[in-house]
Amino acid sequence: MFRKWQAFDLTGENCNQVYVPVGCAHGFLTLEDAVVVYKCGEVFYPEGDEGIVWDDPDIGVEWPLKLARGRESLTLSNKDRQLQSFERFVDIYGGF
Repeated sequence: MFRKWQAFDLTGENCNQVYVPVGCAHGFLTLEDAVVVYKCGEVFYPEGDEGIVWDDPDIGVEWPLKLARGRESLTLSNKDRQLQSFERFVDIYGGF
């Protein structure tokens, strides 16, 4: 599913989880106060922590921004504000 995306509605009521295979990008948007927990398959190495900017048009994720009170209401970490484009990520790391 290179350059494809899927969305999942995870709530406290449905108690669903998502397994993200190694090599697949992932991101999330919370619509209310939430705790997000990651389980990793190996030790986390911050120096290898890379990513793709959340709103890259080459991927075209249809984020439900209206439900989140619009783009201007989003809270992004400093790291997330500085992430690279999908094209740049593929130039560096390749693709599947």
